[in-house]
Amino acid sequence: ATVIKDLTMLSALFKHIQREWHVTLPKGNPLDLVSTPKHRDPTSRNRRLEAGEEDRLLEYLESHSFETYLIVRLALATGMRRGEILNLALGHVDRRKRTITIPRTKTDYPRTIPLPDDAWNVITRICANADFPVNFYDPNEVFLFGIRPDSVTRAFNRACRALKIKDLRFHDIRH
Repeated sequence: ATVIKDLTMLSALFKHIQREWHVTLPKGNPLDLVSTPKHRDPTSRNRRLEAGEEDRLLEYLESHSFETYLIVRLALATGMRRGEILNLALGHVDRRKRTITIPRTKTDYPRTIPLPDDAWNVITRICANADFPVNFYDPNEVFLFGIRPDSVTRAFNRACRALKIKDLRFHDIRH
């Protein structure tokens, strides 16, 4: 998808150069000669949690890295990306509707995610136990998690090694 998007953007750039700037290219748009991929790469990752792995992983993380445990539970319940979870702010949570609004996503389009019971329990647990500033100015600047992305990855990988779970990455749990 990224290759197709990049090729489309480059092709549009060459068309713009020719039409708007009146630049003549010797062989026209060079991207007309490039074929775009038709299918997803068959070697792309397709790892999913296997039977028992989720329970073992959550049990381990709950006792060894509680904040990562909550992050993994939220990812499992919502399919959110690690970066989306770590950028969650208090102002993104709509308690009345039981949703999270992510204003900035990988695709640059905001999205609203309904919170199933497990995700809602994680959010309410964080909000109940968190030591948020009393006089904060902007709730969109009060983050729910105070952990760096690489710390989450390290804790997740450490749990996988300890449990002998092979070839599982944090991003795989979105599946």
